[in-house]
Amino acid sequence: MPNHLLDISTQVVEADTFTVDDVQYELKGLVHLSPAEEVKVSAMFARFNSLSEQMASAGTQAKAESFARQVRDKRHELLAAMTTCPLDLIKRIPLPAQIGLMDAVGEQFEAADNGKGREASGGDGGDGDDS
Repeated sequence: MPNHLLDISTQVVEADTFTVDDVQYELKGLVHLSPAEEVKVSAMFARFNSLSEQMASAGTQAKAESFARQVRDKRHELLAAMTTCPLDLIKRIPLPAQIGLMDAVGEQFEAADNGKGREASGGDGGDGDDS
């Protein structure tokens, strides 16, 4: 008897949402992206991670700060691509909230890398109550 490997659905769950100044925006899942957008954000995410690693291992403070500026810019671009929030507003979101959004984006890529389709689809399938 064969082992059951995966349950796959072609149904796309709704995107997760977040609010900024009482305006709701969507955090898109990878399944909400066109093939071209998927390629773009995948490259952006890899570049973001690479820049972060280079920043951490920079030999001088000046080099680290240069990488930090690039990391910030790439974070803003990636969040603009993965959300419906405009770039100018993303730049004004406090850093801890940007990091929270980046964590959610990172979970999308991690789930996709691990072959977990539901988590990579952009929603947790829950009712929004995490208690």
